[in-house]
Amino acid sequence: MENNNINVENVVVTQPADENAKNATIVKEAKKLFSNLGFRMLIATAILYAVCYGLQYVGELLLDKFNPALLEKIYTDYTVNLVYSMGIQYAFAMPLMALVIAVKCPAKAPEKRRIGFGWWLAFFVMAYSLMYSSNLLGTALNSLISGIFGFNISTYSVQTIIQNANIWVVTICTVIFAPLVEELIFRKLLIDRCGRYGEAASALLSGITFGLFHGNLTQGIYAFCLGYFLALIYSKSGKIRATIGIHMVINFMGSFIPMTILKLIDIDELLAIESEGIEAMTEYVMSHMTGILVLGLYGMLIMALVIAGMILMIVNRRKIFPRRGEIALPKHTTFSVVMGNPGMILFVVASVGYIVYTFIRGLI
Repeated sequence: MENNNINVENVVVTQPADENAKNATIVKEAKKLFSNLGFRMLIATAILYAVCYGLQYVGELLLDKFNPALLEKIYTDYTVNLVYSMGIQYAFAMPLMALVIAVKCPAKAPEKRRIGFGWWLAFFVMAYSLMYSSNLLGTALNSLISGIFGFNISTYSVQTIIQNANIWVVTICTVIFAPLVEELIFRKLLIDRCGRYGEAASALLSGITFGLFHGNLTQGIYAFCLGYFLALIYSKSGKIRATIGIHMVINFMGSFIPMTILKLIDIDELLAIESEGIEAMTEYVMSHMTGILVLGLYGMLIMALVIAGMILMIVNRRKIFPRRGEIALPKHTTFSVVMGNPGMILFVVASVGYIVYTFIRGLI
């Protein structure tokens, strides 16, 4: 009688040669695509800076000749400066940036899925919590580096302009136009072109490019985290309108609401009387009680959102975990595929180089 027993100890499980060859081909083709997108981002970013600086320079020359009064307003009026600089960026430079990314690069949007309001609310809370927490990390790193070099690396002109410009103009620029254009470029255009390799790879690309786009360490850290998570939301839902909406609400909470509260408490008056003694401070508190209460409630709301978001991410970690794509990358190759290629390496080096350059320029 034939013995059908198999000695398990003598069985060696090996991956077929054709499977290894298939994985090698997938990695090669994926790197080729991400390198292509990296080169496109490098060219697009160069065009962005060239158009912004070029049009601003030409505009100032023309205004100096034909309308010096308006040029003076651009230099002295924060609101006019904001409209001028962001108008050039979002009306001229970023459409060209989008064109460079999109032209002759096949795209396929993620499948649209029905997601209830409760999940959209949860997505927002998680996104806000992640953004706020990573912003604290960026601020801490900024403080550490600033203490070492004696220079505040988070000092950049756009932030100063936004804090002092007209609140409604700031809202239109940062709450409407910026999220709309940024989501279309860094989520839809990029993910539609690489999403077939999985949510982790496309989200990593989206987060890295979005973080470096902001051009400074402090913003770059939270922009990477927020960009990564918004990329996951778009990949899982297939609805770019949802990420635009979440982005708009986050920017609204970070611009319009704080600016309104600062007006209520009159921060300039507080800074002016902080050394005048207890009586002046008591009088200030009594006359600005409403603003102080609103500020306290807003701070409590932020803390509640941060804590709730962390809890939601832990509880729903399996549901928000990145899914594999229709072309599955071999395990543990996502980072090397996305970042380990000539296009992305050059893009990251050039972007980091620009950040370092602006930092060194600020020290001089």
